[in-house]
Amino acid sequence: MHKEKQFNRKLLIYYGLLPAIISPFVSSVATIFKTGATKTVKGWIVSTLRYVGPILGAPVAYFLLKETLTLNQIFGAAIVVATSFLIVREHIRSK
Repeated sequence: MHKEKQFNRKLLIYYGLLPAIISPFVSSVATIFKTGATKTVKGWIVSTLRYVGPILGAPVAYFLLKETLTLNQIFGAAIVVATSFLIVREHIRSK
C-alpha cells in the first residue's frame, strides 16, 4: 500500500502539480516574446509561426507521456515546419 501511495504522489507531482505551477510562467514568457515580436515583425508572420508550438511539444509528449504520432500527424508537422522555414527565409531576405 505504501508503494502505491508513493507512486500516486509521483504522478500528482509530475503530471498534475508540476505542470500547473510551471505553465503560467512559460505562458508569460511566451507572451512577452510574442508581444516583442509583433513590434519588429509583421503580424501575419508571428501568427503563422505560432503553429510551430504544438510541434515543439511533440517530443515532450513522446518521452514524458509515451504518446505516439500517426503518419498523418508527422506529415502535417513537416508541412508546417517547411512553410514556417520558407516564411522566415523570405522575411530575412526582404530586410
